[in-house]
Amino acid sequence: MNELFSNLNSNDMWMYIAAIVFAIFLLIVLVVVISSMRVKSYENSFAALQEENVEKSKQISTLQKELQEFRVKNEKNEQELQQFGKTKSDLEELRLTHRESKVKHGELEKMHHQVQSQLSNKENMYKQLSEDHEVHMERFESMHDDINKLRVNNARLLMKLEQEERITSSAKPSNK
Repeated sequence: MNELFSNLNSNDMWMYIAAIVFAIFLLIVLVVVISSMRVKSYENSFAALQEENVEKSKQISTLQKELQEFRVKNEKNEQELQQFGKTKSDLEELRLTHRESKVKHGELEKMHHQVQSQLSNKENMYKQLSEDHEVHMERFESMHDDINKLRVNNARLLMKLEQEERITSSAKPSNK
């Protein structure tokens, strides 16, 4: 090798060629080193991008799940809103019906009081008529007893009269 160096030192042309080869070699080494550094940096950024992509895909899937939950929740809320509207209209109808029922109830209350006062009057009249009926029944029974007594007396008197007539009619022919 010493010989090769001494041969190269003695010949200028070989020196230039060696210098050019050495420069090309350095250039190639420099390109390889720079390329390997770039490849290493690209590898690091690719790994970082892959990690970032994995995280973003997890985040995207989480967000999609949340979006789906929100859609389901939104559909539920829309259904509840429709039911709320229906319930609101039903409630309004019930309020109107309630008002009408209150008016009818007031009218029925008035009618109830009138009927109740009429019933009270009728009950008082019935009570009075019942008392009058009892008085008249007692009087009727008393008069009926009196009439029966009078009939019995009349019958006795008639019998006595008939007997006296017989007696007088039987006594008259003997007088002749």
